[in-house]
Amino acid sequence: RIDGNVLGGGRGGGIAVCGDNWHVGVTSNTIHDMQKEGIECRQLHYGDVSGNVLYNNGYAGLRIWNTRHSTFIGNILCDNGYALSQEHPWYAQLTLFQEDNNPLAEGNIFVYNILINRNRLPDYQVRISAAPEGHTWVPGKSFFYYNKFDSANLQVVYLEGDSEFHFNEGWPTENSGTATFSGDGVTKTFAIPHGLISTPSEWYVTPISPDAADAFYVTADDQNLTIHFITAPPAGSDNLKFKWRAYI
Repeated sequence: RIDGNVLGGGRGGGIAVCGDNWHVGVTSNTIHDMQKEGIECRQLHYGDVSGNVLYNNGYAGLRIWNTRHSTFIGNILCDNGYALSQEHPWYAQLTLFQEDNNPLAEGNIFVYNILINRNRLPDYQVRISAAPEGHTWVPGKSFFYYNKFDSANLQVVYLEGDSEFHFNEGWPTENSGTATFSGDGVTKTFAIPHGLISTPSEWYVTPISPDAADAFYVTADDQNLTIHFITAPPAGSDNLKFKWRAYI
């Protein structure tokens, strides 16, 4: 276990766990202002990278290569990955790579991590891709749950493969609520802003007031769920109420 170190100002990276390592822990370290990455994991399997504070590191806060079934919990990443954002756009606060001819990068769990941007961030908070770009292998599934993405200007996640993002603050992939409208006897369409990062793949809209319980269908785009009534509902004040839920 690599635990409790404070590293800063070096010309290389902070901590590197490389070369087919199993069950290694990297915990409670503070790493800042390194020229390269804060923590690099290359072929770390069933490892534990938790409780680290990583800030102002040039390449990435966490740089993860060909790593399987490891947990990344409660790390704080701030303003990492800015140094090479133009020359190497796959750098980010957190990068997860799959290289050709290496064990599949899959089964990693990222939970309760906080990613903070104070205007130094490159194009991505999180980048999941083959490395370098153009390789044919695709990363396997990793899981990002209950993380916080706090961005002052850019909030983009580039995905390759089928990793799952759920319940992350600042990067909503599911949402729900109640929508209320007032009919006027003429209007047939009503838009519900869903607040998701892109067009949902699945959505449900249920009428919960009598005037709303008429024939309609729903379409979705990257901004709204839009209710299309076949016949305009009657005029009234807040007489059209719906429960809704949408998922990426």
